[in-house]
Amino acid sequence: QNLRENIYEYDTDKTLNDENIIDLMRKRFFYPHDSHRIFDLTGKFIKRDIIISNKIFFDHELRYLEDECFIWNVLSFVSEAKYLKKQTYNYNIRHNESSGISEAFTKNFNIANFIKVKKQIEQSLEQKKLNKKEVLSISNQAYIYIIIGALISLTRSIMIGKIKGQDSNLYLKNIINEIVKDKEIPSFA
Repeated sequence: QNLRENIYEYDTDKTLNDENIIDLMRKRFFYPHDSHRIFDLTGKFIKRDIIISNKIFFDHELRYLEDECFIWNVLSFVSEAKYLKKQTYNYNIRHNESSGISEAFTKNFNIANFIKVKKQIEQSLEQKKLNKKEVLSISNQAYIYIIIGALISLTRSIMIGKIKGQDSNLYLKNIINEIVKDKEIPSFA
């Protein structure tokens, strides 16, 4: 079943300029429901020249969040994006099959991967010429947001049986222990 059938971000086709893109980047981790679809990789047509001339590639070391890194990198070099009110893909979830998150955590996904994503977001915001204070604020929020999202996704994968066996709770415990020890997590006290 296509879970995104007749679900659109905007009522009509729309052109997003650089200012709109930067605004969505600013909102991504503070107001995710206001900016989420531009950060989905599904349904995107990206000019080959943007990818080639800026040497944008997927980070194959990441099994989870590689698409988030990729799209942030792309958006940092895009000054205009067009939204077409047309579904160009089917979005299906296979409940009985493993996913990127379940595969990542069973294959030693560690905190360093979250740091990689944070650094890519920082680079993308710097490319868009945001000031250092704002870059730090957004990237710190991103770091916390993606960690919380990963913990929720991992827990859900365990609960619905995508990650099975006696080691399933050990994966969750290990990532929580890494997070607790991580010096990169900003102090909000």
